[in-house]
Amino acid sequence: MASGEKQSNASLYSTLSSVQYKAGCSFVETLELKLGDKVLDMGCGTGELTTYIAKQVGELGKVIGVDPDHARVQLSQENMKMVSNASFHVGNSESGFLNYYQAYFDLHYSNHVYHWLSNEEKAVYIKVAFQSLKPGGLIAVQCLAQPDDDIDNRLIESALGKSVSSKIHFAEGSSSKELLRDVGFTEVDVRIIPSVTYYSSFKVYAESFLAAGYTDIEELPDKKLLEEFQLKSIEKDGRVKSKYNLIQIKGRKS
Repeated sequence: MASGEKQSNASLYSTLSSVQYKAGCSFVETLELKLGDKVLDMGCGTGELTTYIAKQVGELGKVIGVDPDHARVQLSQENMKMVSNASFHVGNSESGFLNYYQAYFDLHYSNHVYHWLSNEEKAVYIKVAFQSLKPGGLIAVQCLAQPDDDIDNRLIESALGKSVSSKIHFAEGSSSKELLRDVGFTEVDVRIIPSVTYYSSFKVYAESFLAAGYTDIEELPDKKLLEEFQLKSIEKDGRVKSKYNLIQIKGRKS
């Protein structure tokens, strides 16, 4: 992929990530951040949520945003350069990130990222998070859980040309609890949050679908499925109703 195309995709992601941003801010507000806290935002994307967290911890705090996508990190660095207590770096749990090898962070946070990881990658993620947290530090994960309505799964499968489970690995309550407890986390709390988002038009929904990393929804090979989705999800006023489940996972390092 050409660098210009990568930059364009990163910009599209930034423009259309407001749904994830709002959900991420709401989750952050439950975590009782303190002035001076050091936070890792894993899978920071284009940095909007990282910047929000930076405001919560104040000038004495520090937030490190990490993402494997070079274009998104570059966009973060360009757009958020005035945020003095936030920095952005390319990396992940396997390749490493700043201070991942020591008990440094008060919060290891991620939003709408964890469901992209395989079970093996999830295990590495949790282990590295535990390693990088101070005693008393908190891991907080918010991501997608299995949807109740299978039309969403079928739509994504049509876009991907393969099973959803080969691309998206929805987090589950019992396995998430076990994974955190196995590495030493205590006060483990897992909650399923039924959620609904309304898009102002099908065009906006289609752009969001593309930004999520699937494909142009108008080019789906299964036209009957697309028609079924439109009939089921488009409201009388033209808005698109999207139902999904979030899962929130928290644990504390003793």
